[in-house]
Amino acid sequence: MSNVLDGKVAFITGAASKRGMGHAVALRLAREGADVVVADKYPAPKSIWPGDEDWKGLESVAKEIEAQGRKCLAVTVGIENAGEVDAAVKAALDKFGKIDILVN
Repeated sequence: MSNVLDGKVAFITGAASKRGMGHAVALRLAREGADVVVADKYPAPKSIWPGDEDWKGLESVAKEIEAQGRKCLAVTVGIENAGEVDAAVKAALDKFGKIDILVN
C-alpha cells in the first residue's frame, strides 16, 4: 500500500531542535512517504532539557528519517542569507530533482 506522499520531496526549515515543530513535521512527512530536506541555521542547537545532551540536531533528524526508509538531506542554512538559501535549494535539487512541499 502506498503512502499519500510517496514520490514527493519536502523541504523543512527549523528542523534541528529535538523538541521543535520542524523536527515533528519532518518526521510526519517522512512517515507519510516523502523524502525530506531538513534545514536549520544551527546544525545542532543547544537544548535546555535534561536528557538532550546527546542530540546531534540535523544529523539525528536525518537518521530518524532514514530509519523510516526515506531519503534525507540535511543542510545548514540561515534563511536570512540569500546565498545560503540558494545553495541549500541547489543541493536539494541536485539530490532529489524537485521540491514539492516547503515548510518554513
